[in-house]
Amino acid sequence: MSCVRTIPCLGKARSHSYAWLVALFTMLPACTRDAKESAPAPPPTTATTVLTTPWCGAGWLAIDDATCVALPERLAPPASLVVHVHGMIAPDALPTAEQATLLAAARAHGFAVLFARGKPGLCDWEPGVQSNFCWPTKQEAIDELGPGILAEWAEGQARAEEMAGVRFERRYLFGFSNGGYFVAFLSVEGRFSIDGAGVVGAGRTAIDETLSGPARPPFYLAVGDQETGVTRQDAATLAHLLTLRGWPLTYVIHPGGAHELREDDLASAWAAWGR
Repeated sequence: MSCVRTIPCLGKARSHSYAWLVALFTMLPACTRDAKESAPAPPPTTATTVLTTPWCGAGWLAIDDATCVALPERLAPPASLVVHVHGMIAPDALPTAEQATLLAAARAHGFAVLFARGKPGLCDWEPGVQSNFCWPTKQEAIDELGPGILAEWAEGQARAEEMAGVRFERRYLFGFSNGGYFVAFLSVEGRFSIDGAGVVGAGRTAIDETLSGPARPPFYLAVGDQETGVTRQDAATLAHLLTLRGWPLTYVIHPGGAHELREDDLASAWAAWGR
């Protein structure tokens, strides 16, 4: 329908002016109505599905059923992601305490945390733990499974960046216990590009001197003096290697410390990384 109409017989008489105005304003609602009827409808909106999984505790966002991300309200510049590698976890357990410690540190210091789940069958030193979620800690297993795990982490980082609406300019790798041994391999051998590494309650039992990456990012290493003798010795072995190879190293032995991840470990690692 056209909004242009002919108004008959306006004539020259001033008496007809009022009638002309009435006719004009009578047409306006029809024109407006026609314009609204002919305007294209806006595209339908789709509801955003929020994924939830028991693996991701309070304060964490689920990327998938085995990967979580913690995004604080503010990110300290430059925006940074800590990829955390957890300790051994039973298949019927949840990483509640570990995630709570990480979340508190993330909020306090302004970094995001990626928390992926390990794989069953990798804790093979005794039958009772073979079904636990673990990480590879033997050279042959790392050579075989490492590339796939790192690809999953990279995909998780990309998804986390989409959710946060930022690109992470710094990336750090932090591991506790079984995850700490995996981090020690990855960082020393330069398999994962990082700006800093952290290992708590772990180290290296033996080191192949032929496998060493060229990078020397700052390294935080901590162990409790009440941990097992094997763990303390592995931490000392790693500290000795890093010192010989010229890594910037912060090595902490917690007096009275047991096998645990503490919030001050994250704070000290953050400082060791120059943040």
